[in-house]
Amino acid sequence: MTSSTSQRLTVVVNGTPHVVEVDNVRTSPTTVRVDGRPYQVSIEPMPANEPSGASQPSTGGVGMAAAPASTGAAVRAPMPGSILTLLVRPGDTVAVGQQLCVLEAMKMKNAIRAGRGGVIASVEVSEGQTVAYGDVLITFE
Repeated sequence: MTSSTSQRLTVVVNGTPHVVEVDNVRTSPTTVRVDGRPYQVSIEPMPANEPSGASQPSTGGVGMAAAPASTGAAVRAPMPGSILTLLVRPGDTVAVGQQLCVLEAMKMKNAIRAGRGGVIASVEVSEGQTVAYGDVLITFE
């Protein structure tokens, strides 16, 4: 059952739709139900150095940012799509949660964020490039 503060979404992962209900994104921990199965999750605030306003891509109007694509040495595409914007270059120092690029998939803009802090070693894609699930987008030193 959804409350007045809950959000109900359909999320498509690798071509398979899933019904996701989030009880309250303003409280943490909160309960998220995926296809009716409840999960207890913590919601962390965005880093203070995160850009705001028009420069930040839409996340589909759901008020949630995309999860980090990786916490290892390589950031991989979490889904197939097209690279809209690159926000880092080799040699840049980034923080955990910092936005690295924008990936468009199924007409939705997805913020790809750093799962770890460090220095960017290489950017393996270019703006406008189509990527497949799991393709390396960015590597860390």
